[in-house]
Amino acid sequence: MASAESAGRLAGWCQELGLDLSSEQIGRLAALAELLIQWGPGLGLTAIRRPDDVLLKHVADSLLLATLVRQPQSLVDLGCGVGLPGLALAIAWPGARVWLVDSRTRAAHCALHLAGELELANVGVCHGRAEEEETWARVGKVEVVVTRGFSPAKGLLGAATPYIGERTIVAVYSGPGGVSEGIRDGLRAAGLSRQVLAEARLPSAGWTRWFWLASATDLDGFPSGSTEDCFT
Repeated sequence: MASAESAGRLAGWCQELGLDLSSEQIGRLAALAELLIQWGPGLGLTAIRRPDDVLLKHVADSLLLATLVRQPQSLVDLGCGVGLPGLALAIAWPGARVWLVDSRTRAAHCALHLAGELELANVGVCHGRAEEEETWARVGKVEVVVTRGFSPAKGLLGAATPYIGERTIVAVYSGPGGVSEGIRDGLRAAGLSRQVLAEARLPSAGWTRWFWLASATDLDGFPSGSTEDCFT
């Protein structure tokens, strides 16, 4: 798929999702898709190779969080891999300071390279374990903690806790079943008692993504509609 075709398709999808992005932002998202095709498979960081699939399953999928949560001032993407969803969200949310964290050398170097190629001044990359003091001391507390592929899942709470403040939303890209009871209980123990399973759709592409969202209270930017409410 040529860049112009990618940009056109992304522009249509963003309009469908209600995301008001400029032509420059759309162009950067299309460029991100091309960079992912060039770098991801060769580094063993993604198995998705077809341009159409990269555009939908990587870039558009990453953007779906922006349909549920308002632009924060700060965000950390834990276990970012090639840089997703953080890079796509950094493009969609230029006013947010976005941190990409991964303990794997190849992943951190790839994310740093892509951020540089895209000239994203609002992105910082940390090579290290999310729960280590050297990492979280650099990032600090953030408004949104997000993960799309953190592994192993049982370690998610330990990794996320240092970044959680009084008004933090934790967003886990998930399937229709949400997250495990262990993670739900851990979120409650961390003080995030407001938890919902929210659904985001891109109907024209036949694509659906679920998010497990958690916060301490009802906050601005927290979705009012969900498929499941979990109050404790």
